[in-house]
Amino acid sequence: MNKAVSAGNACLYGLAHAAILSMGYSPALGFVHTGKMLSFVYDVADLYKLEVVLPVAFREAATPGDDLERRVRTGLRDHMTKLRLLERMAADLLHLLGGDDANPEPTAPGDLWDPEGNAAGGVNHAGHDS
Repeated sequence: MNKAVSAGNACLYGLAHAAILSMGYSPALGFVHTGKMLSFVYDVADLYKLEVVLPVAFREAATPGDDLERRVRTGLRDHMTKLRLLERMAADLLHLLGGDDANPEPTAPGDLWDPEGNAAGGVNHAGHDS
């Protein structure tokens, strides 16, 4: 059973990592888990382990046959696809971190620091002759 749960958790961590990076967040952000490069990955994955990993891990551990980890991985792939889990994770991250407006206003880039005075951000300052 431990092998099945460990294989499933590894898959879930990968998907959580992808969701976090795709939303522009830091995987090391961590609220519950701290001090690791993937603290936020573990936090996010914990939200889904019970629903996603455990049913597949228990089902595959109870099924006789070889290559338990492979069966868990392929079972999870199908289960995560059916749940549209990556899409759900992205929406949940937006909601949890306060960015769940339906049509958020785009924000202009901030000013760039310059010792002679701030320069407007989001502007090509190179000129046309370069």
